[in-house]
Amino acid sequence: EKWFIDQLIPNIPPNSVIVIDNASYHSRKVEQIPTLSWRKEHIMNWLMEKEVPIEDNMLKRDLLAAVAEVKPRYDKHKLDVTAQERGHEILRLPPYHCELNPIEMVWAQVKHHIKMNNT
Repeated sequence: EKWFIDQLIPNIPPNSVIVIDNASYHSRKVEQIPTLSWRKEHIMNWLMEKEVPIEDNMLKRDLLAAVAEVKPRYDKHKLDVTAQERGHEILRLPPYHCELNPIEMVWAQVKHHIKMNNT
């Protein structure tokens, strides 16, 4: 993330499109979104912070349904937001499709070269 912000972003042309995979170090979220493992009171607090109308007597499943309704507004990757703030766009490769990642093609060529020349 530090390299992305300090090295990549300042050195690419304006309005660039950056293609990245979904590695964990590219996928840190801006904030955590409540899940089933969260305690009810923490879900309620999160919803109140977002000014989502809730009632004290709501069940946890109803609170999570309310979370699901607003989740798209808050479920953002840190790198995506950083790039967007600086006028760039991030495109993410689909999960489990490493064949679309150019570095995998280069790595395959390197391995093939080593195999052919290491006798």
